[in-house]
Amino acid sequence: MRRLDWFGRVTWDPAEAAVRLPRGVTPEDLGRSAYLEDDLGETHEGFFAIRKLLLHLPALAPLGLLMWLPLVHRIGVPLYGLVARNRCRIPGSAPHG
Repeated sequence: MRRLDWFGRVTWDPAEAAVRLPRGVTPEDLGRSAYLEDDLGETHEGFFAIRKLLLHLPALAPLGLLMWLPLVHRIGVPLYGLVARNRCRIPGSAPHG
């Protein structure tokens, strides 16, 4: 997704190299979920982090907008959990843990 950040709006910190954790997030948390700290200092986790992140990536912004539709989170949260639990099986994903 870093390649889709055409305007360099996102600071990409891999969990293994994080020097400063978002408020309320432990190193163990980083092994289970993605986190996004926004410009206001608010921390977003999992589906909600990805939903917010996609709005900053021009090629994926339409998908990000769809993720804000009512009730989409009811499908998105469990789907995110499934992908997160199995990310080590996804080709090209970084190992965690």
